[in-house]
Amino acid sequence: MRGIKIGDKHTFIDWGLVLTKRPEIGAPSVKTNLIDIPGLDGQLDLSEAVTNHPTYSTRPAKFTFITLGDRNSWFNLSSDIMDYLHGNVLTCVLDEDPEYYYKGRFTLSSFDINTDKKSAKVEISGTLEPFKYCRASTCDPWLWDTFRFDTGVIKPSEYLKQEVHYERTFKIKGHNRLAVVRIDTTDEIDLTCNSNKYHLNQGNNILELDLKDGNNLLIFNGYSTVTIDYVEKRL
Repeated sequence: MRGIKIGDKHTFIDWGLVLTKRPEIGAPSVKTNLIDIPGLDGQLDLSEAVTNHPTYSTRPAKFTFITLGDRNSWFNLSSDIMDYLHGNVLTCVLDEDPEYYYKGRFTLSSFDINTDKKSAKVEISGTLEPFKYCRASTCDPWLWDTFRFDTGVIKPSEYLKQEVHYERTFKIKGHNRLAVVRIDTTDEIDLTCNSNKYHLNQGNNILELDLKDGNNLLIFNGYSTVTIDYVEKRL
């Protein structure tokens, strides 16, 4: 039975909640900064003046369930759900989208007994971060239990302790936004990404890279062993 894993709890396995409709996760609203200037047609759009790309607010989520069984247990079930998630910041994984997780603050928004008195309608709401995140980084071992054979792409472990001799290129997937990438090196080395150049010191290097949509080339020049740790995020 499909459901949602919120934190460590699965809505069907742990609470017996049955989804009555597809999970509703709205699109995040775009943050804008529009200024009216006398004598200027339209408005001055400064929305991307700082970041050079769109920024977003939180996104709403609502999950609607039905629960059956012993009515005498429903009050305890309501308390169990609230004790676990009400007002807490947790991760959320949809069974139909198992490769990614959302993160946000959840509430039990309603627990109403239906008119037939044989079932209850349960709604869980959330205010989520604008992006969903890949559950595995480029350095994590492959998780077959989350792999989707219809849309999934196997990501080989080609980013862990890789040797660079003079020049070597790696690809990471981006979605037209800044991304935090950790690169560990055994020696100093130079990096080029989308025409931006970086000098990496020996050890841990935390970079904020401006990644374009699709594959982005990380071009290393020098001699070192590198590990690229990156978690893909997308809307």
